[in-house]
Amino acid sequence: MKILFLTSRFPYPPYGGDKLRVFNFIKYLSRKHEIHLISFIESENEKKYLAEMEKYCKRIEIVLLSPGKSYLNCAAFSITNLPFQVAYYRDSSMRGKVDEMIRGENYDAVYVHLMRMAQYVYGCNSVNRVLDLTDSLSLSLFRSLKYRRHVFFLFYFLEWLKVKRYERAAVKVFERSLLISSADTCSETLLAAGEKISIVGNGVDLGYFKPSNGPYDKDKIAFVGNMHSFPNRDGVLYFCDRILPVIRKRRPDMKFYVIGANPPDKIKKLDDGKTVFVTGPVDDTRKYLNDALALVCPIRTATGMQNKIMEAMSMGLPVISTKISAQWLEDSDRAGIILADNEEEFAKAVLSVVENDNLRHELSLQARRYSEDNFSWDGNIEKLEKSMTRGANGDS
Repeated sequence: MKILFLTSRFPYPPYGGDKLRVFNFIKYLSRKHEIHLISFIESENEKKYLAEMEKYCKRIEIVLLSPGKSYLNCAAFSITNLPFQVAYYRDSSMRGKVDEMIRGENYDAVYVHLMRMAQYVYGCNSVNRVLDLTDSLSLSLFRSLKYRRHVFFLFYFLEWLKVKRYERAAVKVFERSLLISSADTCSETLLAAGEKISIVGNGVDLGYFKPSNGPYDKDKIAFVGNMHSFPNRDGVLYFCDRILPVIRKRRPDMKFYVIGANPPDKIKKLDDGKTVFVTGPVDDTRKYLNDALALVCPIRTATGMQNKIMEAMSMGLPVISTKISAQWLEDSDRAGIILADNEEEFAKAVLSVVENDNLRHELSLQARRYSEDNFSWDGNIEKLEKSMTRGANGDS
């Protein structure tokens, strides 16, 4: 097949869940199919990554997204039903390039990454269009509302209403829509889509993320995530404010590492250089996780899959998580993960791993076995290929 990928962020380097997913889809599909890519870039500096994607793509087109113009778009469409994130990515140059490529190339399928980019192929009925929602954005926004206790609550409430309407309309137009987890099919905007929804999960490079088999620090726990994401920021603040003090009543020297790009000031201020460490962006998370006791995932507003959990499990790292962050796991009882939904339970779960070496060892073995059985990219690529064949039935 000849496949056009349309993305809002250039998929290299593959840091962050959205870029990681697109990069691996392109990498694996390019083994058997011809891939073309058109993507926004956020700065001229990103052009240095073109050579990396040229290894997998026969043709690449880029459009520089101007933040100033994007914010003007948001202001101009603020009184309409268009969601702000769709307005932010509205660009005439991108529209022209997409139209030119679809007219000039005989594509078998167009893969559109995220709802914000759906606007560029609404009129292209001659080609099989696949919209990768990844998560249900309307569900994510809805779950976050009760934790947005600030002056911008009304903004996010209105954005939720707009996204719910737009998401529902998008899945009706596209021949196929993708979700990363069946857990998100409970979204009211997606229930009516029925068989037009396919579930295509993420995978993990099991050779890269593997157990270190070295010693670990009983007083070191870690969290991984891009701090640009509200669920990640909220989870870190919740953990430091409500859970870590309970743990320190019995383990006063417990160290908490917050690993991930874009930490805002309120997250940076948590770093005291002794017990809480905020790393910012890192080239390799493994060097922080190899000697950790466990990964904690105290996220309260999750949708979809959590790559941080998948990668930690692949490294044989026990995971303590809220139930909502692990709802995508089909059999959490054998996944090397402990679920806890309040601060007392969460702290107790962390301490149980600290104080029981046998428990940690068993959880580590379970996590790695589960990863080997369930986190294959190859199986998910087969599902993706099927979704790109016009008339294919969905996996819901």
